[in-house]
This record gives sequence, C-alpha cells and structure tokens, in this order.
Amino acid sequence: MNSDNLVSIGALIVSIVALLYAYFTNTKRYELKSQYIKEITDWHAKTVEVLIRMKLDLNGQVTTNKNELLSQLSSLIEIGRLYFPNIDKKDNFAKEKPKIYQGYRNLMLDFLVYSYTIFESDDAKKHIKHLDFLQKQFTSFFYEIVNPKEIIKEAKKYTQKEFYKEWSYEDFIKGDPNNTEFTEIVVNRSIFKQRNV
Repeated sequence: MNSDNLVSIGALIVSIVALLYAYFTNTKRYELKSQYIKEITDWHAKTVEVLIRMKLDLNGQVTTNKNELLSQLSSLIEIGRLYFPNIDKKDNFAKEKPKIYQGYRNLMLDFLVYSYTIFESDDAKKHIKHLDFLQKQFTSFFYEIVNPKEIIKEAKKYTQKEFYKEWSYEDFIKGDPNNTEFTEIVVNRSIFKQRNV
C-alpha cells in the first residue's frame, strides 16, 4: 500500500468521524432543547390553568379557594424566575436584593405579577377583562419565545415525520363540503363567529 492510499484512507476515516460527531452533537443538542421546551411548556400550562381558574372564580363559574390560587400563582412566578431571569440594565437597580431578584423583572413574569395583584384586590371582578388581556399577552410572548413553528420544523428534520398540518376550519369544510352536520353544530353554537376570541 503506497502513501497516497494511506492518506486517502486517513482522510476518509477523519471525514466519517467528523460526520458522526456532527450528527450525534446535533442530535444531542436537539434532545436538550426538546427537554427544555417541554419543561418550560409544562410550566406555562400550569400557569395558564391557574390564570383561567382565577377568571372562572371571578365569573362565578367555579368556586375555588382564592388564597390557594394566589399561592399557586406565586409559586409559579418564583419557578418562572429560573426560566425568565431578571434583566440587568447595568444601573444597579435592586442590587441590595438577593441575586435572583436583582435588576428588572422580566416582562413574562410582570404579566403574572399584575394578574396576581388584580386577583388579590377586593374589586377584582371589575378587572376580568384586564386578567384576560394579561393572560393573552403572557401566552403570546411565550409563543414568540418558544417559536412552535420552528420546533415543528426541527422535529420534522430529525424524525422525518410531520406533526402539524396547516388547516383551518374552512379548509376542513372544503375537504368535505357534505359535512353539514358538523357545520350546523359549529354555526348554531356561534363558535364560527367567535373564532378569534
């Protein structure tokens, strides 16, 4: 075997090792990102559940223990500090506080703190629309941060499976125009008219 062949074999081995390293590194990175997204999405789901229960309580649709809901939301805010740390604007704001409370609270948590403050107040029933606004902003900002469409694209890349279909109600009906029973149920219950609510 001559030296040219040895060099070629060596280059091939290096290429294969580099390819395997890139594959496993990217796969591990995807796994870690997926785990983080799952954790933060679980936190978001628990938080939204509390926010919705607060509004249902104020509307008289369910009876809950107000202090229990406040306690749960307070705990979720504290956990949220790990996902959305305070912002250091280099102006020494709140430097006298413990490390996790130094700086400016992240907007994601402000939505929750303001919801807590409203629900805690004696006139909270007057501010249900504000609670609804804060919850929608919380979820909208969460959507921007997590970027579900990017996650779906990545999942397809690594699994060769599509987990999402860009269909709306109108697309569903166009697919089966004879599906009048479903259309009638939706229209009669005014769901169709309130889709963007």
